Amino acid sequence: MNFLKLQSNAFKTIVSILFISFCVVFVNKALLANVVYESDDYLHHAARTANYYLALQQGQFPVRWAPNLNESYGYPSFNYMYHTPYMVGSVFHFLGLSIQQSLNFSVLFSLLIAAVGCWLLLNSYKLSSLWKVLLSLFFVLNPYTLLSVYWRGAIGELYFYAFVPLFLLCVRKLLQSKLFKQTWKLYFIALVISTGLLVLSHLPSMILLAPLLLTVLYTEHSETRSLKIYISLIVAGILGLLLSSWYWVPAYFEQWMIVYQDGTSLLQHTNQFSSLIAILDIRRNFLSSEFFSGVINVGGVSLLAIIFGLANSFFTKKILPWLSLLLLALFFMLNYSENVWDSVTLLQYVQYPWRMLWVITICTLFIWILLLREKKISHLYKKIAFGVITFSVLFSVQGYVATKGSTTRSDFEWYHTFATGSSFDEHRPIWSKQPYYFPEELIFVYASESATISKENNRKLIHSFSELHPSITSFSGTTMQYGIEPEQDIIVLHKRLFYPGWEAFLDEEKVDFIKNIPQYEGILAVAVPNRRASLVITFTGATTLRRVAEYISLLTLIGLATFLLYPLKRN
Repeated sequence: MNFLKLQSNAFKTIVSILFISFCVVFVNKALLANVVYESDDYLHHAARTANYYLALQQGQFPVRWAPNLNESYGYPSFNYMYHTPYMVGSVFHFLGLSIQQSLNFSVLFSLLIAAVGCWLLLNSYKLSSLWKVLLSLFFVLNPYTLLSVYWRGAIGELYFYAFVPLFLLCVRKLLQSKLFKQTWKLYFIALVISTGLLVLSHLPSMILLAPLLLTVLYTEHSETRSLKIYISLIVAGILGLLLSSWYWVPAYFEQWMIVYQDGTSLLQHTNQFSSLIAILDIRRNFLSSEFFSGVINVGGVSLLAIIFGLANSFFTKKILPWLSLLLLALFFMLNYSENVWDSVTLLQYVQYPWRMLWVITICTLFIWILLLREKKISHLYKKIAFGVITFSVLFSVQGYVATKGSTTRSDFEWYHTFATGSSFDEHRPIWSKQPYYFPEELIFVYASESATISKENNRKLIHSFSELHPSITSFSGTTMQYGIEPEQDIIVLHKRLFYPGWEAFLDEEKVDFIKNIPQYEGILAVAVPNRRASLVITFTGATTLRRVAEYISLLTLIGLATFLLYPLKRN
């Protein structure tokens, strides 16, 4: 009988996941097209996906430098930008899809992860099959998610959001497991990996995940659990941070190398607040306004969760923490909280108050979980809720699955885009003094004249590299290798921005870049004597900080693999 029950449960699981996946793909079938949809960021994401793939192809690992962005001067996007969406997009492109298709499939893949992950989380609470399917679809078909797909093109946030249910599932399972048993080990490793994936998907959203995690721990707390279980959670979180340290350590500690702090990135919240009436107005849809703040709302399911939760909070006290967190997130979206945003730098890294919407969505999910598990609430009440939620999800789909238009380019055009790939040029190296005069990608100036270059005479003093009759062995956005024989001392100027991680070798001996050429500050410039010489200019990505962070990640990965393979001793 147990075997038959196991077979039945497995069949229901497969059918449910297939049905959810079909619904997600059907609703978002526009993402199967070979176009890039007009949005806040999709053009940037397509250019980044192309450059990420090129960087991998040119030997960068891990990827830190976008070789062809910024008018082919290059751009250090990936030293600061999340990686998960572009890793996935590069895999799709490697499999033969165009850059545009790879981007769209990457977005769709994030939605599938979110839906299936949510189903697995709900399954751990032993809800009925219908409720698991409905709430999983709500998780990916709510106003926040659909606007992230069709209005904003916020692919990094979509991946972060997708991994949150899996992260919370690992936390919950780890709390329920017996310490040092095989199941505990598996969930421990899964928690480490999911933490690392969250960091690699959208680092600023980790700030918003913290109160969610604390609420889960508070509501899941049991007096029977030992302190060691909670310590193991902390250790798993730390290991997840160490596993992803190759990315976030340089991203944070090397901010001084770019104009991020001097720009407007930390001031984005100032004009992004809403009123309470506007946020609760569930009649809003994709066409309600030309501005994003004019179309967002919490959605019918979250509004219903607030009403039902308040009405039934006397049945189960565990709803109160989730209601409190939901209302707190709602407060931070309102203009009443502007003074708090102005005062707290950590909040400013979140950038946009309406990012609190995904916190509200997850709070909503847990409120419904607790309401459905409460036996004192009548079945009729739950059936009515099922119908209303179903209608609300369909209403969201009808109101927010829309596009503003589309564009299409060849892969070659995406590889050689002239954009920086960032909205506010926030990743521009502090040494950059663009624009420069570059009639071709390699030029040179006689060393004796280099100090006299000015705006008035640079066209006269700059010489074409072809005058040296070079023998070019390799030339890309990551590596330039050539041989020349100048008749006098020269300085070669490369159409690449200086950034720590570039290295130059003259006849296999490492040399420093020249940094004080007038009108060309911030450009890769190398002094070459009047003899036959071989030069290699390559982006190794190496700095002391990055190498230490990479070794930490590598050692953590080796440790996890060893821990996975090493059998635990039986008590």
